[in-house]
Amino acid sequence: MEKQSHTPGPWYAGIDIRANAIKAHEVRSQDGMLIAIVTGRYEGEGNASLLATAPDLLALLKRALPILQHAINRDPVGVWSDAAIKLEHDALAAIAKAEGRA
Repeated sequence: MEKQSHTPGPWYAGIDIRANAIKAHEVRSQDGMLIAIVTGRYEGEGNASLLATAPDLLALLKRALPILQHAINRDPVGVWSDAAIKLEHDALAAIAKAEGRA
């Protein structure tokens, strides 16, 4: 599957809109492009905030992964090796999912 692109961050959440008495939160890009409308009686605002942080979290994970891989390569049988290898696996899976490859 080809790598999926996304609207560059930062994204922002928390703009309340109301339609037919349903409260919703918009997630928009820095230039105002609508990314998502999130509804939910109790968790809508939290879900919108989580969505808005997605580009930042993906970028952070991509920057942290080489540091983790370097640490694994330097200490392949150390105390942290099993946890670090599991973390690397999970990070790679999360990146693939975010890029539409999983």
